Amino acid sequence: MRTLALLSAAFLAGCGKSAPPTTEGGENRPVGTKPAAPVAYAKMTVDELIAEWKRNPAAAAAKYKGAGVEVTGTLHEIDSWPRGGSLVTLTGAEGVAGTVVRFIAEAPKAKDGLLKCEVGKPVVVKGRGDGKTNDAPWLLAGEIAPK
Repeated sequence: MRTLALLSAAFLAGCGKSAPPTTEGGENRPVGTKPAAPVAYAKMTVDELIAEWKRNPAAAAAKYKGAGVEVTGTLHEIDSWPRGGSLVTLTGAEGVAGTVVRFIAEAPKAKDGLLKCEVGKPVVVKGRGDGKTNDAPWLLAGEIAPK
């Protein structure tokens, strides 16, 4: 009986404990680290971002590397992304013919917001560039919401 009591006590002492989370406050950052400084998002449409990108992709990529941009456009497509998120494609007034802006949605707020959006409807995406020059803008989505 005493052995059973000791085993029960040891089991109960471990109950309620779980592995520490790898993110905190809905952000993609390790627990215990300081949150990033608030980002001032430059507001623009898909067409404005594409025009800037077409004028000088290297300058646009450098400008938005780590900087925030809030882009409004039409949700064109949602595809899977290898690391568990989604690849989100937005179009502007000209549709696909005017080229597209792509966002990688891995952040919890972006994934959750994407669940509320519909293909063919307007959306607002807050994201940041990674500094890479591509044929069209590819950004990392922090938040996605229907407009």
